[in-house]
Amino acid sequence: RGCTELNIRWLATEPKNEFPVSYELHCGQGLIYSGEETQYCLKNLSPATNYAFRLRVCTEVDKSPFSEAIIATTEEAAPSKPQNIRLLASTATQLKVGWDPSASGSVRTYIVYCDGRQVDCTTETTSIISGLSPCTQYSIQVCASSSKGKSERAVLQATTLDLGAHAPPKPQVTVLGRHEMSVTWEIPEQPLGRINHYNVVLNGKKVVYTGTDMTCKVVVVTNEGKAESKATKKRTAKDECEI
Repeated sequence: RGCTELNIRWLATEPKNEFPVSYELHCGQGLIYSGEETQYCLKNLSPATNYAFRLRVCTEVDKSPFSEAIIATTEEAAPSKPQNIRLLASTATQLKVGWDPSASGSVRTYIVYCDGRQVDCTTETTSIISGLSPCTQYSIQVCASSSKGKSERAVLQATTLDLGAHAPPKPQVTVLGRHEMSVTWEIPEQPLGRINHYNVVLNGKKVVYTGTDMTCKVVVVTNEGKAESKATKKRTAKDECEI
C-alpha cells in the first residue's frame, strides 16, 4: 500500500465442478479486474482516500453473489510545497518573508532556509531572518514537512536594504554666532530597530575651533546598530566655541 496505489489480495476458491474459476473485482460501482489471479494492484489513486472493494467468483455458467465490501485507505502523501512565497518587509539586516499554506498534505512545520542554511522551523506562515548584511541578495527557500517527508522548496530572491535607508537625513546646520550653532535633523525614514538616542559628531570632536570648516553628521543608535547621515559642512565665526 502507498499513497497512490493499493494491492488487493484474496483467497483462491476451489472449484466444485469441472468449470475453471475466475474472479471479478469491483471498486465502487465499476469492474476493475477480471481474471484467474488472486491479487490486483490498483494504481494512480488519490492520497489519503477511502476505496470500497467487492469480489465475486465466476465460472462459465454462473457468478456468485458479491462479497461484503471492504474499505481500504491510501496513505497520506508528503505535503505539496508552500504557495505564493513573498517578501513582506526588509531592513539592512533582516528579511521578513511570508507564504500561503501547502495546497495538499498535512503539514507539521515549515522549514526556512537562507542560502541553503536552515534558519527557522515554524508552524506559522511567516518568518523573520536576522543577522544579514546590508544591500545583499539572499536566496530564501521554504518547504513543508510532515511525518511523510518534505515537500519541494519554494524559492524567493530577496535583497536587504542599504544602510542609508536607516540613517537620518542630512542635518541642517545654522550658525547662530561666534560661540554656537544650531543642528537639526529628521528621524530616519526606516529606523533600524528601536531608537535609543542620537549622537551629533562635529569633525569627530567635541571642541570646535573658529574660522575652520566643520563637518557635521548625525548618528542614530538603535538596538540593532548604528547608521550615519550624510555630512553637512559649515564655517563658524571667529573665536573658539565649545559644543
